[in-house]
Amino acid sequence: MKNRFAIIGGTGTTGIKIAELLLKYTDATVIIAARNRGKITESVKLLREKYQTDKIFGAVTDAGDKESLQKLFADIDMVIVASGTADLVEVVVQVVLDSNIDYLDIQYSTHKIKKLKAFGIEIKDRGKLFITDAGFHPGLPAALVKYSEYKWGNIRSAIVYSVLKQDWRGLDIRMGTKIEFVKELVDYDPYFYSKGKWEKASMLSTKDFKEVDFGEHFGKQNCIPMNFEELKVVVEQLPNLEETGFYIAGFNRFIDLVLLPFSMVWMKMFNKFGIKSIARLMFRSLKKSSKPPFRTILQMEARNTDNEKFGLRLSHEDGYWFTAIPVAACLKQYMNGALPGSGLYCMGNIVEPQQIITDMKKMGITIEEF
Repeated sequence: MKNRFAIIGGTGTTGIKIAELLLKYTDATVIIAARNRGKITESVKLLREKYQTDKIFGAVTDAGDKESLQKLFADIDMVIVASGTADLVEVVVQVVLDSNIDYLDIQYSTHKIKKLKAFGIEIKDRGKLFITDAGFHPGLPAALVKYSEYKWGNIRSAIVYSVLKQDWRGLDIRMGTKIEFVKELVDYDPYFYSKGKWEKASMLSTKDFKEVDFGEHFGKQNCIPMNFEELKVVVEQLPNLEETGFYIAGFNRFIDLVLLPFSMVWMKMFNKFGIKSIARLMFRSLKKSSKPPFRTILQMEARNTDNEKFGLRLSHEDGYWFTAIPVAACLKQYMNGALPGSGLYCMGNIVEPQQIITDMKKMGITIEEF
């Protein structure tokens, strides 16, 4: 069984939660890797005491240094990239392949996807498994669409919506992670699949936006389309599917109407210049506007060929746990040998949807049908 994992960014907000879930729900051995020795020592001590285990270790690691990565990868089965290091993907991937191990990342980045695809043939030839875009968005939309087909059958339309209301005030987020967060928002492609073809949403009007009722916590929210690589594969797998996509609600009026539009124009004109200032301003605004209720929701609404409606709502009070839990559930399938042995895949395209729903529920995700 493959059960030895190293988590780059293992002391970070999401990385430490992935480590906790692996220790609690599997028999994995986990190495949390980061650059700060003090944080590593503190995290290892905390997890050893909390779970009464000797299967957690730490390693000082620089994701941009090949020798440091080679040392970390020497005796593991898979590396989990949970840090804001999408710009270093080529360095990490090459060392992963040379070390003959598997790979998973939780980064949403069009830049990263392009870089990984360039390694696609080599990944397959070397017989290694690379899982990208793991988490809940991306990560779950494709899995939920497939779940709707298995659950109700003959699905014609399956659209996934999300709203994220996080308490940003107490989070210690590194600048590198903040910058990647901004890049993700600025670089996204507003595509959706309708009437059997992909269309680009108009961002100058609201005609392609959707108003979605998220239930008692947030009620109706306006959502905009956001394209994920995993959904392109689902369209090819489900011939009856005529409509799909992922739509996300906004953050607050200042970010949605002022900062994001300005950032998009600025980044196109000046690339990375000034991005730290934009990131600081964005997270300052997020912290200032943080107020309860705090909850992250992923909601799928589907119709079959008989025009019957179906709905599924997944939620958690913390968006970082909501990211970590699907990753841990995916890794359970990896450890059990249920995933493909080799190749490059988005997480949502290879997990068994019924099993991941079951495991996520056990790990704390609230799941409701409506």
